[in-house]
Amino acid sequence: MRHVLLRLAVLLPLLADAEAAKLRVPKDHATIQAAIDAAAPGDVVLVSKGTYFEELSISKTDLTVRARKGHVVVVDAGGDGRPLGVVFSSNVTVKGLRFRNTADDVGVGVAVSSGVVLKKCRVEDVPNGHGIEVGAATVSLVKCRVEDVGGDGIRVGTNDADVKGCVVRDVGGAGISVLGARVRIEGNTVERSGAAGVLVGNGATGADEVEVVDNDVTAAGGPGVHVAADADAATVRGNSCRDGADAGFRYDGTGATFEQNLSRANAGAGFAVTATGTGGAVLSNKAKKGLGDGFHVQGVANTFVGNEAKKNAGLPLNDETDEGDNTYDGNSFDPGD
Repeated sequence: MRHVLLRLAVLLPLLADAEAAKLRVPKDHATIQAAIDAAAPGDVVLVSKGTYFEELSISKTDLTVRARKGHVVVVDAGGDGRPLGVVFSSNVTVKGLRFRNTADDVGVGVAVSSGVVLKKCRVEDVPNGHGIEVGAATVSLVKCRVEDVGGDGIRVGTNDADVKGCVVRDVGGAGISVLGARVRIEGNTVERSGAAGVLVGNGATGADEVEVVDNDVTAAGGPGVHVAADADAATVRGNSCRDGADAGFRYDGTGATFEQNLSRANAGAGFAVTATGTGGAVLSNKAKKGLGDGFHVQGVANTFVGNEAKKNAGLPLNDETDEGDNTYDGNSFDPGD
C-alpha cells in the first residue's frame, strides 16, 4: 500500500502537467479569442507574431495568454471596441501583447476578478479613455507601457493592487490614478501627463494606505504626486518629480508620510501642503530650482524634519498658518533662519 501511495504522489503532478495544453495561434486556432474559448484551466495560449484584429474577452480560471518569445503580437480593435476585457476570472496572466486602436473608454479593462497579472503588455492609441482600468479586482501590472491615451494612463479603482515598473507617456489625464486602498505604485516612469503624474484619491472616493515609492515623474500637467483630500495614511517615498507645470508634490489628505522625495524645477511649490493637508510627516525631502516656494504650507498639525529648500524662486518656506500649528526641526528653512 505504501508503494502505491508513493507512486501516486509522483504521478499526480505529472498527470496535471500532461492535462495542461499549449494552444498555438494561428497554428492550432485561427484567432486568439478562439484559443481562449477552447482553453481549459491550466492551459497556455501561445501567440505568434502578427496583427490580430480582435476584441478579446477573458472569463477563465488558471489561464496564460502570451506572445511567443521575440514575437511582436498586436491586438487591434479596429477603432471600435475594446481590445481586451478580463472579467469574472481568476489566476489569469497576459504577457507580452500590444493592445491598440479603440474608440472605447478603456483600452484594457479588468473587473470582478482575482489574481490577474498583466506583464510586459503595451496599450496605445486610446483617444477617448483610459489606457488600463482596474475595478473590483486584485491585479498586478508589471513592466507595462501605456502611451497616447486621452484619459488616465493607468487607473486603479480597486483595493490590493500593484503597479510596478510601468512606463506611462503622453496621456491626457493622470499618469497613474489610484481610487482604492492598499495599492502599491512602485518604480514607474511617468512622462508628459495632462494632469498629475500620480494621483492618489479623487476627492470623492477613499484611497487609504496607498504606497507611492521610487517613481520618476517628468513634465506633469498637474502636481507630480498628488495625495487628494480623501486619501488617508499614504506613504510617498523616494520619488522624483521635475519640470512639471504645478507643484512637485501636493498634499490635501490626512496622516501621510512624505520621505526622501525630490522636487526639481517645477512651476509651482516644491511641496504644497494645502489647508486640508493635516497630520502629515514630511521628512528629509528636497525642493530645488522651482519657480514657486520650496515648501508652501496651509495645513496644520504637520511635522517637518530634515528637509531642504534650495535655489527656488519663491520663499524657502511659506507657512501661512499660525505659529505653533506645525512642527519644524532640523530643516534648512527653519522659521526665523
